[in-house]
Amino acid sequence: MEFIPSGESAVFCSFGNSIDETISESIIDLHLALRASGIKGYIESVPSYTGLMVYFNNASTTLAEIRGKISGHLHKLQENLHRNEKTVIYVPVSYGGAYGPDLEYIAKEKGLPEEEFIRIHSEKPYRIYMLGFTPGFPYLGGMDKRIAFPRKETPVLKIKAGSVGIAGDQTGIYPLESPGGWQIIGKTPLSLFDFSQKEPFLFRAGSYIKFEAVSLDEYFNIAEDLRSGHYSVRKEILE
Repeated sequence: MEFIPSGESAVFCSFGNSIDETISESIIDLHLALRASGIKGYIESVPSYTGLMVYFNNASTTLAEIRGKISGHLHKLQENLHRNEKTVIYVPVSYGGAYGPDLEYIAKEKGLPEEEFIRIHSEKPYRIYMLGFTPGFPYLGGMDKRIAFPRKETPVLKIKAGSVGIAGDQTGIYPLESPGGWQIIGKTPLSLFDFSQKEPFLFRAGSYIKFEAVSLDEYFNIAEDLRSGHYSVRKEILE
């Protein structure tokens, strides 16, 4: 692991330049260990694809001290590496139509029936490598190469919150209405980011998302249940 200073009160712990599930697990393990450590001066840490940004109070500790503490935790983690619980969160999605305006085009370009494209996209859990771009946007790994597709040449000014998109060999969900260049294939009624809640983010790095195709009627029923407080997001612990 390489330590890269980032200003006066942060250091990036780089694990290389590969997007890899094993590396991601090491990053999440270190992230959780630091959060629970009580290290003097530690403020927070933020996981990314290939490393962990660690923020600290430079009035109460130094970069050298933080580096030493992080190295110590890395050593301790070797015995318990990758033993954290892995949660899969089920995300209902209405694919195609008005909610997935790009699905028909990219399925045709890939030589796949829409139903097969949807089956491939929703058949396995995706690891959440990091959150970013907008609050709660999950960058997901492990998408099947058969449905990989380039992002739009010209970004769209408004993509609706909950839109599920594809860009290259990545897939993700827009938490808020925003501009974006991903190919939109569907939409979920779930709210990914709610600032009024104690825990504002639905997802966290290191968990998994499993998409579930639902009909338009089912989508509207779930949306209504969410508004009335009668819908609970389904989660399971992976072995």
